[in-house]
Amino acid sequence: MQDDFDKWNEIKKKIAGRITSQDSFVFPKKKDVWACTLGKNIGREVDGTGPGFSRPVLVIKKFSNEMFWVVPLSSKQKNFDFYYNFLDLEGR
Repeated sequence: MQDDFDKWNEIKKKIAGRITSQDSFVFPKKKDVWACTLGKNIGREVDGTGPGFSRPVLVIKKFSNEMFWVVPLSSKQKNFDFYYNFLDLEGR
């Protein structure tokens, strides 16, 4: 567990360095699906997966070019009131 937090901190440092050094960015728009580095979180917050701690997210609302509200997406079907299950065009 601690090793995951150490890995996430190294990735976070690299992301912070890229943000401060770049002049141009590509910004998401409402309804876009993006791969987002969510990190290793505490408690019940949604973690990213894999070596880069990323997962797909749906952009719900854009507040500015640097702040937006996203909903993490999952490939697992869950039967709870606050989950919306759907099938893609390939029936998955």
